[in-house]
Amino acid sequence: MKERILDNFNLEIKGYVDVFKLIKSREYALGFITLLTLLVSDAVTYGILTYQVVNGMPIEDFSMYLIATSTLSTRMTSLSDNITYIMREHMYVRDLFKLLDENLGEEGGELPAAPADVPIEIEFDHVTFKYPGTDKYIFRNFSLKIPAGQKLALVGVNGAGKTTFVKLLTGLFEPDSGRILINGHDIKEYRKTELFRMFAVVFQEVNILAFTIAQNIACSLDDIDYKKVDDVLKQVKLYDKVHSLEKGTDTMMLKIIDENGSVFSGGENQKLAIARALYKGGNCVIMDEPTAALDALAEAEIYSEFDKLTEGKTAIYISHRLASTKFCDKIALIDGTGLREYGTHDELMKLGGIYYDMFVTQGKYYQEGGDAA
Repeated sequence: MKERILDNFNLEIKGYVDVFKLIKSREYALGFITLLTLLVSDAVTYGILTYQVVNGMPIEDFSMYLIATSTLSTRMTSLSDNITYIMREHMYVRDLFKLLDENLGEEGGELPAAPADVPIEIEFDHVTFKYPGTDKYIFRNFSLKIPAGQKLALVGVNGAGKTTFVKLLTGLFEPDSGRILINGHDIKEYRKTELFRMFAVVFQEVNILAFTIAQNIACSLDDIDYKKVDDVLKQVKLYDKVHSLEKGTDTMMLKIIDENGSVFSGGENQKLAIARALYKGGNCVIMDEPTAALDALAEAEIYSEFDKLTEGKTAIYISHRLASTKFCDKIALIDGTGLREYGTHDELMKLGGIYYDMFVTQGKYYQEGGDAA
């Protein structure tokens, strides 16, 4: 790996030097202009004074004008330095202010969110998408409709686009073509804050903050509904764990601020993230591999409660463990270009396609003698 590492290192250094040269060249140009202006100013000033002395100006007047000229020159030099400093600093912050001033789609349209706790209808209408700078399409002419209140399991191999599906739906990415509709309206028509309000999402990456357990769940410092916090902790089977701690839901998480803060295991952190989503509510619950760090029995225990957790909501579940998809109304299998199979668990098993092969293969490893199989 030596040559590869050195080549990458030299490439990064070259890029850094090129940018540094550009900045320093401009600073040099500004400094040269300042120096040139000063030299011209002094030459003209002293030339005029010398000319006046030769033509009879008294020496005391010459001294007075010389001091005034020197003072003016000092002040002009200071002004020039300040202007140069402002122009130099502007080079650093110009792109930042340009970014802050531009509308990058963070505001969205004007539509408000759907009424709270009312399930929403979702439709991908001939959506095509690939990541910037790549040639591989994640979706090509992809269409899928999720009726209001439906519980959909989204399955597929790694890289099939399951997480990308969620990020497109929640407005974090925009499709290259096609539309994503919520209750018949393009998501671009919704204000971004209102769009986010409709979704309660648990992503694969779990971020625990250095705040109390209650603040982590409510994502707020004020107006926390502690009864609701306890309810969601019971639903994700964390209530006993949390209330066994000395301060209960007021226990500080992590040891960044409080050296006595609590550090949960990976599975407990995922349960805490699920509790956060359940506390938020929203019209649609999305679980993107939310139980990856849990064992199969703990996962089954949580999924057994999901009917209650998502009652009256549209729900989307993404999981590699296909046994957890059986309780869903429909299953959509995607393969990296679009929708490959769609139906109930029984329908897809009868079909004998990709879903059937994946389900049977996984099932062997949960049975006695699975390793041999």
